[in-house]
Amino acid sequence: NLACCVKTLNFKKFLKILGKTLLLRYLKIARWRLEKAQKILRASVQYRTDNPHIFANRDPLSTEMKSVFEAV
Repeated sequence: NLACCVKTLNFKKFLKILGKTLLLRYLKIARWRLEKAQKILRASVQYRTDNPHIFANRDPLSTEMKSVFEAV
């Protein structure tokens, strides 16, 4: 039950940001182990916080990205 998981892990603030689909993805990755899902989610949020340059200003139509796509 998603509502139970959200309440148990205190994910209410994350649920508003991530949405149910992404939260379910974390739970599935952790094989429905709540504590592990929370650990993975927190690590992901921390990684994004520590490395904003990787996740910010990503325009798939930019010249830099086009050269990356062509190389792959």
